Amino acid sequence: MHLLKVVLLRPLQVNGLQFQGNGQVANGCHLIRYGYRSIHNCCLLMRVSIQYIFIALVLPFLILVPPLYAQHSYSEFERGLNLTENQKTKIDSIKRRYMGEWQSLKEDTMRKRLELQELSRDPVANRERINRLQNEIDNIDRSKEDLYNRYREEVSNALTPEQKQKYNTFCDTERGRGIRSFRQRRYGR
Repeated sequence: MHLLKVVLLRPLQVNGLQFQGNGQVANGCHLIRYGYRSIHNCCLLMRVSIQYIFIALVLPFLILVPPLYAQHSYSEFERGLNLTENQKTKIDSIKRRYMGEWQSLKEDTMRKRLELQELSRDPVANRERINRLQNEIDNIDRSKEDLYNRYREEVSNALTPEQKQKYNTFCDTERGRGIRSFRQRRYGR
């Protein structure tokens, strides 16, 4: 028979039995047997110590997380790649080349989604226009995906094999956070 030990923070009377408070350890099963169902009301100390135990068990794992997974932004990640000046220059020029087109596609998508939202208020009258807008949004999304894949391939080509592995892992992890149905590609392997 397992006994549940309970630390009482205040005096407790259950069905005529008196239990002392002030840190006395009582048999929790005995309390339940005599009708005291909400032991948690007198066991704050026990809950606090469970929280400390949980923190003590989890904290070492958080400390041991590799730096690659602890990074929260692409710029932090890039610093961790230890790029040479030549690589930094090359990657910056690749970014500039793709950024304008990416922004343009993103704005087109937002504009069409807003228009689609307006038309959805009366779907029967605008069925043809709604279908056309949905197809246009799908085409823009495919264009954005193709643009991203070209960008990723060019950046990957500027990296060493070790950097490529880290880059692909980071990109796959970041893309995995979003809701995507496409197959992720790994360049330079």
